[in-house]
Amino acid sequence: MFEANDLKKLSIDLYKNENLVFNETSGDDAMRKIFAEALGQEVGERIDFYNWEANKTKVFQLLSVAVDAVLPVVLTNQLNTLAEVRNVGFGDRPVFEVEDESLFRVGMVANGTQDLKRQEIFGSKFTVDTDWFGAKTFAELERFLNGEINWQKLIQRIAKSFEHKMQVQIYDAFMGSYDLLRAVRKNSGAYDEDKLITMAQHIATASGGKNVAVYGTASALRKVSKAANFSDGMKDEMNRVGYLGTVAGLDLIQLPQAYKAGKEEFAIDDNTLIVLPQGEKVVTIVLEGQSIVREDNGDKRNDMQMEFVTMKKYGLQVAQLAVYGMYKITA
Repeated sequence: MFEANDLKKLSIDLYKNENLVFNETSGDDAMRKIFAEALGQEVGERIDFYNWEANKTKVFQLLSVAVDAVLPVVLTNQLNTLAEVRNVGFGDRPVFEVEDESLFRVGMVANGTQDLKRQEIFGSKFTVDTDWFGAKTFAELERFLNGEINWQKLIQRIAKSFEHKMQVQIYDAFMGSYDLLRAVRKNSGAYDEDKLITMAQHIATASGGKNVAVYGTASALRKVSKAANFSDGMKDEMNRVGYLGTVAGLDLIQLPQAYKAGKEEFAIDDNTLIVLPQGEKVVTIVLEGQSIVREDNGDKRNDMQMEFVTMKKYGLQVAQLAVYGMYKITA
């Protein structure tokens, strides 16, 4: 029987490489073997209904371990430039510290006086509230018993679905903060390169002189790129990638686009740019405890479909002292 650490490693390795060979066996076959052993059956054997009823909790535990192994990797892979991911136990409330990068004000001191305004050395501290989120899936009984479920693909789909939800939540948090930004850190109207550069200078100065990058969807970055003065090399880059990697000294970094749940409608605005200090993780994601996977209403459905519910407790927050800007392109 595989140990939990073996399953974690296999799940992560398969996410990174679907053609993985594990102990002279394909990674997919190794995963099938793990689940077959949990049911007390051979790989490829039709699932016995009563074996399933007797051992399904073992399968749910395997799914929980695998999802918890893959989810942080998916989040880091997709959101590494924006977010810090922290795994904590149930009930833990880690405290995060945010440094204030702004410079101290230096004033003239008259002889014989100490008339200076005190300035706090440290920034602020915050915690991240967490809530339960879940996804429900199902399979027809006959297809399930025939062994047609690809466990590894199911694990990856669940992990990517949670990542998609978090991605949209992060973007919504940014959009919801627009009105609260200082005037020099936001802009709305027709795109103007000079205005973007001015905003970037404010962000760089406020963050202690850090290099600044512009984040947006491929479509949003293309709007910025098309306004630049082109060299022949830049034209080639536009044709290959769709947008330029650098404009006016600012790196352009693509945010992955996503659909709204259940709709072929983009969730991330193609007309909004986010200006951030490079390397600054302005979003904190807390994954609390283990995922819970269970069967849902399996004995109550007349159609005998197999329903599974995967629940994860997590929270996310944009750092309270985060320095960033937003540019809404309206024309």
